[in-house]
Amino acid sequence: LNTWRLLINQVNKGWCKNFIDAFSMVKADIIFPCDQDDIWNLNKVEKMSAIMEQNSNINVLVSNFDVLNMSECKTIPGVYKMINDGRVTPIAYNSRYMTIRRPGCVYCFRSKLCKDIREMWTEGQAHDSILWRLGLFTESLYLYRESTIKWRRTDSSATVGKRNDWKTARQEYEGWIIQNQYLLKNVLNNDDNNRSLKEKNAQKCINVAQIVFRMHRKRTILDILKIVQYSDVLASWRTVFKIILKSSGWRKEDE
Repeated sequence: LNTWRLLINQVNKGWCKNFIDAFSMVKADIIFPCDQDDIWNLNKVEKMSAIMEQNSNINVLVSNFDVLNMSECKTIPGVYKMINDGRVTPIAYNSRYMTIRRPGCVYCFRSKLCKDIREMWTEGQAHDSILWRLGLFTESLYLYRESTIKWRRTDSSATVGKRNDWKTARQEYEGWIIQNQYLLKNVLNNDDNNRSLKEKNAQKCINVAQIVFRMHRKRTILDILKIVQYSDVLASWRTVFKIILKSSGWRKEDE
């Protein structure tokens, strides 16, 4: 381990900020985020690095995984069906690009994205959310259809039983505004074939976040109808109903 660097924070930054700060210190061309409790297949880095080196179109590469499920939670919300056939396929841009479909422990990405990641980050945002959205928006997100790790999920895992309080919701939708404004201003190219569609969807995402903040103050029929109208950028109809139902609870919680 003579090439390792061990840095100890003076204060507890939390896992989200730790990842973001760590990325800015990396000198390598390809970065593999690593959680402390997962088990990596021995050839994970070799195989995923080779895929990145052979295809310059890939800026973010994700893979499949096996689950070491030590939690009562037996499902993994939002994850695409996993088929292990060894293929490498692009994940097409779609209106629900804000909803991630793979956990950060199966990502690798090019270090040239670090500046964008840091500029897009806001408090409480996970690095995998930003990477997924950045990769999809630039149409440089690919899937390696092979399991590369054993992902350990316990009752204390960040992806199990995510909090539904107002602080968590506020941080999430603040991120929606900041990230989409950044994507429109700094990432979207004039020659992008999907430019008009991406502009439209990014503005919808910003509108959704603004409606959530308005509903936190006062829920109106008009805003409920608008949330329904923008359902195509939300994860599912369940998310739409959750926002509508939780808005009054969030307000009382914050009083």
